Amino acid sequence: MKINDRIERIKTKGHYKIIDIDNGEVIAQRLISGGTSDNIIKLRDFGGYKFINEKENSIEYFDGDYNFLSNFYEHEVFYEGKLYPTNEHAFQAAKTLNENEKEKIRKSKTASRAKFLGRKVKLRDDWEDVKIQIMYDICLEKFKNEDLKEKLLNTGDKMLVEGNTWGDDFWGKFSEKGKGLNHLGEILMKVRNELRQ
Repeated sequence: MKINDRIERIKTKGHYKIIDIDNGEVIAQRLISGGTSDNIIKLRDFGGYKFINEKENSIEYFDGDYNFLSNFYEHEVFYEGKLYPTNEHAFQAAKTLNENEKEKIRKSKTASRAKFLGRKVKLRDDWEDVKIQIMYDICLEKFKNEDLKEKLLNTGDKMLVEGNTWGDDFWGKFSEKGKGLNHLGEILMKVRNELRQ
């Protein structure tokens, strides 16, 4: 057991990262999509918790030190002539051709809100055919930023996996079953290879 190891609260599926170990007491911080929360726990025993084993050659979750990989990461992205607060805003807005719905999503205060609104729009007819390309275009635009480009390149050749607890086995891998298509991870690795050249 060491700092940066991950544990999961079995009952709620909440994920935590160990941030300190002091006199046998483990201090851990709750991980949320795109970063960390203010929720800190202190443990002396691990009843109700389990350790999450991560592979050395992969990044399994887009949070903590790797929160910049998340679509919820707060960094503006320019897409189709407009500036969006996050990748999530841009992606959710791209689901519809209705300009009013697009603008409502673009102006939403958080990535979570943008995702919520994106579930309610009138989907464009070709959405299933274009959504992977759109995600790629938005991610490529995001990582043109020099700081984010450097962070992405610093992941080396590690496998990038959007592990999640909310059941997404299309864009990532659902951690409970360990299965998923991991399209977002694949896109990020493709972008990384292209930026490297």
